[in-house]
Amino acid sequence: MIDSLSKRNGKGAKYQQASALNRTYQQALLDIQSTIKRPSDATRLAILKAEDIAFEVEKMIGREFRKSPPAVIEQCKHQLQCVHYEKR
Repeated sequence: MIDSLSKRNGKGAKYQQASALNRTYQQALLDIQSTIKRPSDATRLAILKAEDIAFEVEKMIGREFRKSPPAVIEQCKHQLQCVHYEKR
């Protein structure tokens, strides 16, 4: 029973982490789109990549986690850092 409870709590924590990351993404994209009037091609590409990853995270959130998504979460964090760098 303890194992079942810890697994459920683990999935809940992953869900919350993915949800928080996705909200951060969405806000960053809105900030970037509102502050950059004429983005460069590289910035546009970074925004598109970030939107694609945010969409993938939404799909992950929509279904139950069957396996740990650390690679996707790390990729999201990396892309978010790239987008923030392009914003400056």
